[in-house]
Amino acid sequence: MSKSDEAYKYLKRKIITGEFQPMMDVSEDEIQKALNISRTPVREALQRLKADDLILIYPQKGTVVAPVTVKLIKDVYSVRKLIEPYLCQCVIETLQDFSVFLNLREKLEHVPDLCNPQARTDFISVDAELHWTLLKYCSNPILISTMSKTFDHSDRFRCLSSDPIKDKSIQEHIRIIDAILSNDVKSAKQAALKHVCHSEKNTLYKFSLDPNINVPSQLAAQRKHMTEPSF
Repeated sequence: MSKSDEAYKYLKRKIITGEFQPMMDVSEDEIQKALNISRTPVREALQRLKADDLILIYPQKGTVVAPVTVKLIKDVYSVRKLIEPYLCQCVIETLQDFSVFLNLREKLEHVPDLCNPQARTDFISVDAELHWTLLKYCSNPILISTMSKTFDHSDRFRCLSSDPIKDKSIQEHIRIIDAILSNDVKSAKQAALKHVCHSEKNTLYKFSLDPNINVPSQLAAQRKHMTEPSF
């Protein structure tokens, strides 16, 4: 792995997991010290993150983690609603060995108490694994590139805003997997779309409530028009 790749993965992980919060300053000097690398690979990594819309670079001023906006949330979920049902169809039509989905189902069935921080982290990891597994069996490189960026943002939303007490996505994921294992394209696509729609509504609602997440004020203004999602 190149130094640039190392810096890119290091920073992206911190942004997606929420360790680097929206609008937080990103210091090139601190990254250099943390990774013991020179300035050039750090700047190359920052340019890649800018292209991913995960940071904002202000010439001669500094770099900050990109904010989460209403438009960004809606844009990400618009893409997911269009593409994820199709990914389920691709898997059913091309995959012959479904053991990977049996393993994912097993993990989801045995997720412990989500209020436990480590259990919550493990579940988010399994959640991401399912979505990335769906993408793995797609043969369209343009779609793969688009969805890789989309899933990065979606994973970030999840880490910043998910509610362990009210999260109902485990059963939604199991329904998607069961439809795939049954070779039921129609049910898989319907389950995927329903899951993404619920996730979008829940994400918008949670971001409108959390004062610790630095998001534009239009979310708070929209709160009066929003109701807590019911599943």
